[in-house]
Amino acid sequence: MHEIELGDYTRGRKTAGDAVRFAWELPRLASGIRRVIVTHGIDVLYVNGPRLLPAAALGRRPIVFHVHSLLRASYARMLAGLALRRDALVIASSHFVARPLAGTGVQVVYNGVADVGQAKACATNANTVGIVGRVSAEKGHPDFARAAALLPGCHWVAYGDHRPAGWPLEFRPWQDNIADIYAELDVLAVPSAPFEATPRVIMEAFSAGVPVVAYPSGGIRELIESGVNGLLTEDRTPEALAGAIRSLVENPDLAARLSRAAREGYERRFTLDRYRREVAGLVARMPTSAPAPERGREAAPETAGPQ
Repeated sequence: MHEIELGDYTRGRKTAGDAVRFAWELPRLASGIRRVIVTHGIDVLYVNGPRLLPAAALGRRPIVFHVHSLLRASYARMLAGLALRRDALVIASSHFVARPLAGTGVQVVYNGVADVGQAKACATNANTVGIVGRVSAEKGHPDFARAAALLPGCHWVAYGDHRPAGWPLEFRPWQDNIADIYAELDVLAVPSAPFEATPRVIMEAFSAGVPVVAYPSGGIRELIESGVNGLLTEDRTPEALAGAIRSLVENPDLAARLSRAAREGYERRFTLDRYRREVAGLVARMPTSAPAPERGREAAPETAGPQ
């Protein structure tokens, strides 16, 4: 494995200094990628994030750009457009994510997740409500905590990477066996920010047959048909979140119906086999001929820093 050091950049909105640093680093990154191409005789480059895309485009090989998050910044969309002018296959995790890349012939392939098994035959008493993932405002943890205060009759649990102080809910560390997480839940809450793409936790909950209550954010609306395989809140507020969860607590038949439909939807739309088949089919149809970079360059070091 080769690692290419990207350097440190400001989290969230990037600064002018970040832009200058990125432009300065571009030739070095491109050179490192070309060395890896030569060393391994690579025909197609798979790029899983936007930071390395401009450098990869200089590697003179067809590119598969797999975009999982919305390119929100105008400069990110501009750089992607320039890098993807030819010999590129663009795969997006949702139509929402694909929109800024509409001029690139982007293909939408929804993610697939491993089958965690049905945690419950059906949800019969929606008392344990969970939120799963990185603890952050964009994932909706503050709203989840506020909703917990509005509906104290439920048991509210957050699985994540750290424990903020003073929130009226139980925190548990992340578990490698995600099946154990969903086996404990009656409802998964996904109160994500408007720019959320397609959270894997929704598909995992579908696999487990756990009903999902989510904000109608970004690509989430492509995964959940409200009242059919989950519930979307009318507003992105803690009050709306608590109200939708209350509707499951008070209507076990609805919870059971959503649970069954979620599992059926997983088997039809979100399995790993379906995902691999669609991605492999798109890549197989790509042209792989491209000018070869100069031979004899020094191979990239095995470890050059964090990626």
